[in-house]
Amino acid sequence: MSESEFKPNVVTFNTFINGYINQNNLKEAGKCFDEMIKYGISPNVEVYNTLLKGYLNVYGMSAVKKIFSQMSNYDIVPDAVTYNTLMQYIKKQNGVDYYEKAIDQYRTMIKKSIVPSDRTFNILLNSAIVKDIRKSRLHHRRLSKYQEAEESMELSLILNEMRSKGYINDIVTYSILMKNFVHYKKMEEAEKLLQQMKDNVINPNQYIFNIMIYGYCKSHNMSMAQQVVKKMIISGFWKDLKTYTSLINGYVAIGEIGESLREFEEMKRSGLIPDKFVYTSLIDMFANKKNTRNAQKVFDYMRTQRIPMDKKTFTVLMKAYALDGNIKGACSVYNEMIKEECEPDEVVIITMLSAYKKGKNIKGAIDLLKDSKINKYLNTRNCNILLNMLAQDKDLSEGALKLFMKMLESHDQLSTSSQVNTSLIHLSNARYPLPDLDSLQIILKRFSYNQRWDLVMLIWDAIDQREIKPLIEDFIIFMKAFAKARNEKKLSQVCEKFLIQDPPNYLISKMREILLNYSISSELINEILKK
Repeated sequence: MSESEFKPNVVTFNTFINGYINQNNLKEAGKCFDEMIKYGISPNVEVYNTLLKGYLNVYGMSAVKKIFSQMSNYDIVPDAVTYNTLMQYIKKQNGVDYYEKAIDQYRTMIKKSIVPSDRTFNILLNSAIVKDIRKSRLHHRRLSKYQEAEESMELSLILNEMRSKGYINDIVTYSILMKNFVHYKKMEEAEKLLQQMKDNVINPNQYIFNIMIYGYCKSHNMSMAQQVVKKMIISGFWKDLKTYTSLINGYVAIGEIGESLREFEEMKRSGLIPDKFVYTSLIDMFANKKNTRNAQKVFDYMRTQRIPMDKKTFTVLMKAYALDGNIKGACSVYNEMIKEECEPDEVVIITMLSAYKKGKNIKGAIDLLKDSKINKYLNTRNCNILLNMLAQDKDLSEGALKLFMKMLESHDQLSTSSQVNTSLIHLSNARYPLPDLDSLQIILKRFSYNQRWDLVMLIWDAIDQREIKPLIEDFIIFMKAFAKARNEKKLSQVCEKFLIQDPPNYLISKMREILLNYSISSELINEILKK
């Protein structure tokens, strides 16, 4: 062969550039690009897509203008891969608005007459699902106004867009949709999707089967989880670490410790080496059994075997001590976690607050919330634990009311502000998290149990002023408070708003019982019942 046959071409250089980009070595990638130009080889869109990926990872979106400008100099038009790369980068940043940013990129593609690929739609689908999951986690227990409508999901819009452009669902699309159904525990829909795959002659892979198994385990339906395992084996796949981890966690969750250990032993016999996820599941199992000693033993074994530990490993051991009411033990694990440079998150805070709650140490809980290491992670759920600790002590009821009112002030700010992420709390600058339905239920139940009807009435005034709708069963507590106080005007208002919600018959019977037991005037009773 002659020397000319071995001359590098644009594909050769792009291979080297891609290698350097994967090593985050932009300097060498740049040298390789310059060498290509010296050889008189013009770059193509594939080369710039590779460079775009590297520059995004180092310089972020500020690099886009530079790359696009260079492409323009060579008369190179961005393609679907270019915009997929941008959307994938936006997805990796995990920002609260990444769905909107991804959609903006898609709209730009359409304006420039760039044909999207199946990957384009799969990225958009995934971003829509993540947005919806985040929304559900933040708002499914939020305080809402009367007749407030829920926002629609973006998922169906993207699916319709895919169909309108003639795209057919592939294995990646199905896996994304499957994850969505599993998150919402819609396992019947997941089964239908699995059947749809078979009807479309798309064979589910092990990833799909593991998502299904995980879903049934999270739904505590272990018999169905095992049925999916059988289907998976019939399809030619074997149980892997993810399968065993789901099954072990599933059995632990329903208290079937024997079955959990059986799966663990079977996994070891099959030649699979347990990883940190499996051992973390074992620690969790012993934690749920309140067997702190064995939980600590598994943790120590991981240490001796140099098995990597993560935040979850520390958290489940912390949970073992928390459930045992051992504040000292929980604090020791927490301090060890900080020493290992694992940053605490919401779950860690909840676990530690639970330890203080179990140990009835309110001061410790308050000090924890003021700790600068975890201040940025504090939210409604964390403060609800403190709210509960304060409300259950009759002498501290006013403190619980004060905290709830401060949280309501954040609700007011949200109503008049364009900010979305106001669920974070920073005690140092007097900002409080938004209350949710759990916040309201905690104080109502505790105050009614402690006979603090005066505080219950204050809560009604606060939420009624803001047109916040309580849960249907909470109206009964408000009725009882105003009936006891013989405040017929407010009682009538509560009953009227209660009846608008179309309550079940058993709650209407409770309303009648309250009205009769507290000798409310027959005229008012007749007036209320007419409504």
